[in-house]
Amino acid sequence: MKKYACIQCGAAAQYHFRALTIHTLHLREPSGEKRVQAVGAPAEFHVCTACAHEQLQRDLGGVSAKAIFPFVAIFLLGLAGSIVFYSGEGALRLCGVAAAVGGLLGIVGTVREQFRCREQYRQFPEAQALENAAWEAAVRCAPHKCGDHDLTYIPDTADTMAMKNGDLMLSYELLPEIAVQAWNILHSAPQS
Repeated sequence: MKKYACIQCGAAAQYHFRALTIHTLHLREPSGEKRVQAVGAPAEFHVCTACAHEQLQRDLGGVSAKAIFPFVAIFLLGLAGSIVFYSGEGALRLCGVAAAVGGLLGIVGTVREQFRCREQYRQFPEAQALENAAWEAAVRCAPHKCGDHDLTYIPDTADTMAMKNGDLMLSYELLPEIAVQAWNILHSAPQS
């Protein structure tokens, strides 16, 4: 049996994932932004148990300061701007208030997403939670850009096999024709 190295630390991997790669190129035109997508080659990811445990602990832990720092900075700068321009220019004061509200919404959204993720992990049995954490670790360490285009990975699992075209399209932000191609490829390949 062939041994695979963990994508994160290089140790012997216990979790193995096959995924379909989707390439997305964002085109900015005067009429607006347009996306062009293509189905790429299948990818394989391998993650060790230690990295899966580390990712699970990160997901179950509280909100990291690194995640909310940009929003806190925007909130404080907006607050400072609205205080400095309180008796001055109304438009600048409004920009400060808008930045403060945007920063506050960013903080609330980040905290809510973290709590949602934590509750989702707590509903799974430990083995399923570790497998999901291993997938997250693999995607976090995988390349996200290839030249000018973004990369998205669709795992070849029982959950994605149960999805319909529309579910794939919504879950992975696919264009309709790419969702059909991805569904066909996932269902024609032998499941890992």
